[in-house]
Amino acid sequence: MFGWGLVAIDQSNSVVLSACRKEGTVTDPVLAEALGVRWGLQMAKHLNWNTVTIISDAEVVVNCVNSNYVFAAIDHIIQDCQELLLDMDRSHVVYVKRSLNSVAHSLVKLSKEVGCRTWLGHVPSQSNSHTAVPMFTFI
Repeated sequence: MFGWGLVAIDQSNSVVLSACRKEGTVTDPVLAEALGVRWGLQMAKHLNWNTVTIISDAEVVVNCVNSNYVFAAIDHIIQDCQELLLDMDRSHVVYVKRSLNSVAHSLVKLSKEVGCRTWLGHVPSQSNSHTAVPMFTFI
């Protein structure tokens, strides 16, 4: 079982939404991270946000999205991410250390208890005790 977490903030650093998602399938960690980046991009597209920054602590995934680096196990997911990015203006994926992504990881842990949830305007209290760079920002 694995999950994802994301926090969307605006230019003034206000939380627009936070979300977590749980999947029942056991998967490779790199594949799970790639699927998480794709989920963030899909959510941004669904919400019609054209300028986004996806922040991830999965350096291999970020390198694959931003270059021609190929990692066979996730190549089809990376291609999806690159196509989604082409549909959005000034959007990109950046790498940060895991310690700077702790709110998203708290949401991943929360997903194991609550499944798939979205909160508007805040991060649930179990997850916001850490100061961190969010996984997902938009302008």
